[in-house]
Amino acid sequence: MTRYSVRRRTMFRYLIIMAIGAWSMPAWSGWNPAQDAKATTGSEAAVDKDDLNRKSRDALKQFLEVDPELNVFVTKAYAYAVYPSITKAAIGIGGASGKGIVFVQGKAIGTSRASQFSIGAQLGASSLSEVIFFKDEAALDDFKTGKFVFAATASAVAASAGVAKNSDYNRGVAVFAITQGGLIAEAAIGGMKYSFKPL
Repeated sequence: MTRYSVRRRTMFRYLIIMAIGAWSMPAWSGWNPAQDAKATTGSEAAVDKDDLNRKSRDALKQFLEVDPELNVFVTKAYAYAVYPSITKAAIGIGGASGKGIVFVQGKAIGTSRASQFSIGAQLGASSLSEVIFFKDEAALDDFKTGKFVFAATASAVAASAGVAKNSDYNRGVAVFAITQGGLIAEAAIGGMKYSFKPL
């Protein structure tokens, strides 16, 4: 074997050792790509929840601007759920969906998703904000089961100046809705289902 061949084989082995070292270095240094990806996903989820929390609080402020009397519900209700945006769309088959935050005494305790499905002669799209007030802990506990559904004929009260003064709870809940542009909207919420996930 020539001196050149020996040198080539030595260099080849050296490169293999360097490659193995570079490949395993993240593990030696304590870096785990899978854990890093998981941490990034967790951070993004936290940001999403913070953004939803902020939008929910802003939506509640909008309700109070439309009807300051709603503050009676805000301060006296055991809890409330605020959905900044519930989008409805239909072309024969209709559906609605939106995320919200559930608050107890003003403190966020969980997230919720509202969803609705319907079939019939319908066409169009709309977007609204919704707030559900829970009179007592029992009403909230019923909601937190994740099986809470409004009756087929149920509808949310159209939020407008003074309307809260003449509104009351029905089976422990009171629901108000308003379009995102601030216009009055009476929303049919029959069959609307709500999930709950604690923070």
